[in-house]
This record gives sequence, structure tokens and C-alpha cells, in this order.
Amino acid sequence: MQIDYEFRATTDETSIEARVKKVLIDLLEVSEEEVKPNARIIGDLGVDSLEYIEMVSSLEKRFGIKIPQENLSPSYSGFLMNRSFFGALLEAEIESIAKSYPHLNINRLRINRTVNSLKDSFTVESIIKYIESKLVGD
Repeated sequence: MQIDYEFRATTDETSIEARVKKVLIDLLEVSEEEVKPNARIIGDLGVDSLEYIEMVSSLEKRFGIKIPQENLSPSYSGFLMNRSFFGALLEAEIESIAKSYPHLNINRLRINRTVNSLKDSFTVESIIKYIESKLVGD
């Protein structure tokens, strides 16, 4: 089954988008205007490592699913443990990330091919895509 990942503006409180936004607004104490589809979780919304753990826990409770912390973003996975922070990512590494994290905006990573730019591909929209894929089934 193909999932339409295009972000949809909605006021439906039961939609995945609305529920993700509510979790982020409540947890991070940010305004609804700040929680845009392309808002970077780390760069724009300022999520630190403790808030990341709290965010994952809140999303699990809200949606009744299990989310291994490393599944949302390679920034929180073993990928970075085996990689220098210096130098450009190779195309094979980007393809590996795209395969392991299909919900991320890999186009952002292709623009700035650094390990540090991984965090820029982790957005509100990528959380929504991940949860949609978990609820629909892989």
C-alpha cells in the first residue's frame, strides 16, 4: 500500500498531523506556528537529548506504538558511532540512510552532505511519516 506522505493542513484533532503537533507543542512549550512540516526537530524546535527521549515516550503513548529511539533519526543511532564527523557523506552512505530511514527528507542531506546535516533531515513531517508507516504497517 502506497502512503501519501504529503503534509496536509487540517483542523481534525484526530489526524496524525494534529496529534503529533499537539505532542510537540505540549512537550516543547512552543507555538503552533513554530511546528511547521519542515521545522527541524533539533535546529528549529531545539530538542535536546532528554527532550528527544520524552518526545519518543509521548508519541508512543499518544499512538499506542513502540518506537525504538534510533528509528526516528540516524542522529540517535549507531550510524554516527562508526563515522567521523568530518568529510562529506558518500552517496552509498546517503542511500543507506534513505533505505533505513525512508521517512526522512534525504534531499536536505544531499544538499549539505555532512554528518552534522543529518539532524536537519529530522523534521516534524518526518515524524508524521514515520508514525503513518507504523500505523499502516511496514
